[in-house]
Amino acid sequence: MDNDDIASFQDELAHLTAAYPDPEELSLVRSALMWLSVTRRPLRAHELLVALRIEDSKDATLIERLLTDGRNTDDGKAATYLEGVLGHVVATTRVGDGEIRVALRDARMRGYLTELDHGRLAFSTAEAHLVVTGVCMVVCSVSGLHLAQVHDGERVSGLVLYAWSHWAGHLHLSGCTLGNDAAADLTDSMVFRVSVDLLVFLGALNYVVTGPITFPAELDRASCVGAVRHAQDALQGPMTLLTAIVSHGAKYSQNLQACRRMLELSRYPARRSGPRSNKYTATSSQAGVLVIDKLMADTAHLFGEMDKRIIQDFADLARGLRVLSLVLVRTPLYDELLREYDSWSPLDVLVNGANWAENIASYPFWDILSGPALSQALHITDRGDPNFHPADLVRHKIRNDGHRSHQQDESSVRRVPASEPTRPPPGISRARWTAARAIYALGDSLPWTKRRTTITLNDPHFLVRRTSSFASFPPQLHRPSNPLRHLRPLIPPAMADLYNQHLTTFLARFNTTSPLTAPLTTAYHPLKTTLLSQGYRPALLTLSTAILLHHLRRLLLPSFAVYIWHTPLSSLRIALSNPDYFLTSHLCLSWPHLILAYLQKPLLDLVAPHLHPILYLTHLFATLEYTFSRSIYATAFSFATYRLLTRSRNHRLALLHVIATHWTKIPPVAYQTYRTIVHGLAPLMVRSITHTLEGQPGLLVLAMSVMSGVTVLLKYRSTFFIAMEISDMFVAMGLFVIGSVLLGRELVMDPLGLVASTEEARRRGVRARSALPPGASDRGRILRGR
Repeated sequence: MDNDDIASFQDELAHLTAAYPDPEELSLVRSALMWLSVTRRPLRAHELLVALRIEDSKDATLIERLLTDGRNTDDGKAATYLEGVLGHVVATTRVGDGEIRVALRDARMRGYLTELDHGRLAFSTAEAHLVVTGVCMVVCSVSGLHLAQVHDGERVSGLVLYAWSHWAGHLHLSGCTLGNDAAADLTDSMVFRVSVDLLVFLGALNYVVTGPITFPAELDRASCVGAVRHAQDALQGPMTLLTAIVSHGAKYSQNLQACRRMLELSRYPARRSGPRSNKYTATSSQAGVLVIDKLMADTAHLFGEMDKRIIQDFADLARGLRVLSLVLVRTPLYDELLREYDSWSPLDVLVNGANWAENIASYPFWDILSGPALSQALHITDRGDPNFHPADLVRHKIRNDGHRSHQQDESSVRRVPASEPTRPPPGISRARWTAARAIYALGDSLPWTKRRTTITLNDPHFLVRRTSSFASFPPQLHRPSNPLRHLRPLIPPAMADLYNQHLTTFLARFNTTSPLTAPLTTAYHPLKTTLLSQGYRPALLTLSTAILLHHLRRLLLPSFAVYIWHTPLSSLRIALSNPDYFLTSHLCLSWPHLILAYLQKPLLDLVAPHLHPILYLTHLFATLEYTFSRSIYATAFSFATYRLLTRSRNHRLALLHVIATHWTKIPPVAYQTYRTIVHGLAPLMVRSITHTLEGQPGLLVLAMSVMSGVTVLLKYRSTFFIAMEISDMFVAMGLFVIGSVLLGRELVMDPLGLVASTEEARRRGVRARSALPPGASDRGRILRGR
């Protein structure tokens, strides 16, 4: 730069300094020169003006309005204002229709502004990068969901994409680290706010993939179902990680800076500057490969467990978001998202969110990598890779910083099939995939299915579970009766409220699907979802193991986890033939035995939901045995008492003798019998008949089958004597047959487990919404343009 140019630049800067004697006004000029000196690409006029206004504002709502108000994207007005403020220092260039770019009049001024002392407008390159970094971080903090409208250049400022694309680069070039308190606070705030926005966005996607999805009937049904389930599975990892980040609200900057400092102290590697080593450049076509994977494997021993976990979580988040973007462009999800959104904006959120998470995960390695390094996961060159066409479509649909938006002509974009018919989706075994294709082919060949033109998955008409007669099964048959509940009117209200408050807090830690707190039938669907979440083979293994444990419990601990008395058929036979002996033998139990036998059931009900699924299933088998035993013993006690009352005088005297001998045991036994008959067996018969008249005879068939079986065994007990002696084995075989039949039914009705996967995904969405801070759920309206 010759002396004449330097003199000219000095005159222009001196003119600016003289024109703005107010320090605040001159600070605006200085900030504009900083942006123009270090910007990574030419800025549009409105982008620079919005950036300057954001720098002076601390109101997140105002900043969000500046970025999304269409009146702020007018380059003409912004260029006029900047020319009036900066004078001849800047030059504007019109590009395309209405787009005006602004830059320094002479590119050599960049070096001059940062290298020479020019008074109150002096600044260094590092200082300029730091100012730009702060604005970019603030923009990222408030615009996560607005990435969904980046294709609408007339509404969302291009500064949004610039900030998401270059915040990490500016931070690295500024030389500032997260050891700086201001930078650390800004980073922690950005991490939390962006995580909230991403969680809200993934919740919206979760709502789409668990809702009705319609596709033409001529498409391969198994592939479409597999794609929907793959999307639900792909959402699980990112949603779980973001839920943890939002819930904990930790200051991750401290851990990231500690990792970076540890690498510096370890002098790994010896050369920490210069061009990037190809050793750590991601060249694999796999979407889950990151630049830092090899580095992380080499240096993991240097970090603490918490620090290593944080890096791995953000790396996994980047992987998960990229994989999810490749899944969502497949049929039928592609078409469903087109109906749900006006443009392919969801992909911009996923891709930019993945890049953001990878930049954070790679922060400790910036010195080794000579700055932020992003993997080329979407640049797949191998046409044999199953992700080649999805990645190509994703690159076509997203908007890159500094480029104009693609035309959203969806008819010109080739659809990506759900998957190859011969290749099962991730998480589905080849055997199950083959069986599912055969079942779907058989179902589609039926005459009444050939006439349909579309197929709807997760159809709300079928997802609304039809009320079953088993849902009316009286819970009093498997819940221990509590005689103390009649004393509640005598308890002072203040003491009752205090007790209920502590009890509710205590029970909140446990699953509400426990037989203690809900009818037994309501435990079936959550249990089915849990069993089938890993596939049918593990489900069959879990079922078999639970049946074996139940069988061993019946042999070794017959009185554990069941009713007070545990030989119902033998006792009923004695009650029919010798009622006085039945009453005497069953009322002679000691009080400690009765109390322990009574209390074990509610205690096990309370802890069972916290147990392993195998143990919980074993507990449910014991609950079925408890229900059967309680019903039989209520019948036996009632029949024995009735026989002694209605027969001869000697029988009535025998009854009086039993009452006089065991008068302390009569009230609790009579109460249990009364509750079982009046609130259990009687409602069971009434409801089963009512449901039968309504066309749902299942409960009545079950009740009549049990009654018939008990009657046959008692009437022909001599014939079935040997079979009754080894009844434990037949019980285990019966449970296995029934369980296998239920699993087979589920396989036929839902070969790929979409129903169970959808239920689990919906529960995951509820947990994610509960983790959001107050008011965050309302930000989902941004996705709809509201």
